Amino acid sequence: MINQREEFGNYEIDTVLLTKAKEECLLTLTERKTRSELIRLIPDKSAQSVNMELKIIQQTITFKSLTSDNGREFACLREAVTCSVHYCHNLCKL
Repeated sequence: MINQREEFGNYEIDTVLLTKAKEECLLTLTERKTRSELIRLIPDKSAQSVNMELKIIQQTITFKSLTSDNGREFACLREAVTCSVHYCHNLCKL
């Protein structure tokens, strides 16, 4: 069902490093059905920073699922969210 993009609430999550000089990065969440983007600036690319921001976001948005790559920053997603978490295979496009 997630791959068909029929249902609202399934998100893809990723991070984007801004510069090599700073540790700050963008946390991006793309809703799969509508392709709407939620982008937040986080202090670094750590699992702790990602999880802290997800807990804040969950106060206003309900996730049905999160799909991420296998980056270290997503190693502890299940600790931060109450939805199902999926990890894509290496070299697989979301």
